[in-house]
Amino acid sequence: MSEPWLTFAPLQPHWVLPKNLNLPFYFCEGISLRAIPEWVIDNTFVDKLRPALQDKLADGTRHCLAIEYEAAALGSPDTSSTRDPKLAIQETVTIMAKPSITDRY
Repeated sequence: MSEPWLTFAPLQPHWVLPKNLNLPFYFCEGISLRAIPEWVIDNTFVDKLRPALQDKLADGTRHCLAIEYEAAALGSPDTSSTRDPKLAIQETVTIMAKPSITDRY
């Protein structure tokens, strides 16, 4: 049975949100601008955060771009992936969310 999961990219610490923006702000289904989840900021879970993310949190990062997806477990294979071995669903949604060089202006 699938459960909701979230993968995210933290914004730069000093990025300023517009004052009238209500969070979470959805760009499209499953992709939003939101506060970093409390469980990330709390950092008490066993596997600990990567040092780069810890540094951003220490510098004041509190918002992220988030992607919500459904998976049976962390690392569940993406059955729609054409790669062999199959990518995890989290890897697929992360790749799909990254802007390409042509998306920049």
